[in-house]
Formats: sequence, structure tokens, C-alpha cells
Amino acid sequence: MIKYIRKPIWKNWVILGLVIYSMAVTVQIYNCNRLAEEQTEKIAQLLSEKAELQVLGEIVTPVKEDYWTPINGVETRIDENHTPLEAISSRLTPLSGLEFYGMATDYGIDASFALATWAWETGWGSSDLWLHNNNPAGITCGADYCTYETQQQGLQAMFQLMRYYVNELDRNTVTSVRDLWSESDDAECIVKIMEEICPKD
Repeated sequence: MIKYIRKPIWKNWVILGLVIYSMAVTVQIYNCNRLAEEQTEKIAQLLSEKAELQVLGEIVTPVKEDYWTPINGVETRIDENHTPLEAISSRLTPLSGLEFYGMATDYGIDASFALATWAWETGWGSSDLWLHNNNPAGITCGADYCTYETQQQGLQAMFQLMRYYVNELDRNTVTSVRDLWSESDDAECIVKIMEEICPKD
């Protein structure tokens, strides 16, 4: 007579639990792989379009290829940010390139002009006035140079002053701003730096 040995019921439940767990893990891995593939396809699509970026406050949106206005000598207008983000982010900038570009866009000032002004006035960030006083552009308070608590405050003051020149003094070109801003005739120097930052080609 053959005797059947019955396995304990709990072992069956353990086996069933392992099977269910294995199936759940498989489904989760599949979903993760599918999501990763979708994200990879989206990234590849964006890269293929070579979309330039324009920062509007905290919102980053693509801009059209014809958005950039080429530099036109000392008569280049500075009252709109018409410089591509990549031209700024690839250069030495005070703060981060993205933050600097965002400030330029917020104040409606061309980023290449603002960066060229900072570079010319501070020797690309090496002047004592910038390093010790956080003054980015030779800004004066009465007879003395202004001192700011942080570099960000100094840059905000620079952009505010540029906006004042545009709104209140109706000076919206490189030469008209520099004629009043600087004691020397340096508009051409600013333009040369702008062309280095954002070449025509």
C-alpha cells in the first residue's frame, strides 16, 4: 500500500507568495524600463531639435532660431535680452550662467551687454571693487563707489541702473549708455567683448 506524505500547508502558501512577489517585481521592472525608454526618446527629440533656451523668470522655454538679433556695433540695442542662453552659460559669469541670464531677462537687458559691462568694469571678476565691495560695474554712490553685501545685490543694482537708463533716460544702445555711464570712450571695447561672447557666425 502506497502512503502519500502530505506537505505542510504553510509551505504551499510560502511558494505561492514567492510566485506572486516574483510576478510583481517583473511587472515593476517592465514599467520602469518602459518609462526610461519614453524619457530617453523625449530627450533625444529635444536634442535633435537643438532648441535654444530662454529663461523667463523661473520658466525655461524654447526660442525660435531667428530670435537672436546680431550685434550691430555701438548702435546695438540693449533694452531686450536677445542673446542665446548657451552663449552666456559657456562663459565665465558672476553667479551661475543660468542665474545671470535669468536676471538679464527679468530686467529686459541684453545678457551679452550686461556680461560685457561686468567683464570690462571688473577685469572679468578680478578687480578689488568687485572682490571686496561686490560692485560689478563701477557704480557710484555720491562721490564714492557703492558697496553691496553680496554679489547678487551688486548685480541687481547694475541691472536696475541699466533699466533706469532705458526707461527714464531713453538710452537703449551700447553707445548711448556708455557715453553717460563711463568717463572714457569705451563703447567699442564693450562691443568687442559682446562679439566674443556671442559671435556673429
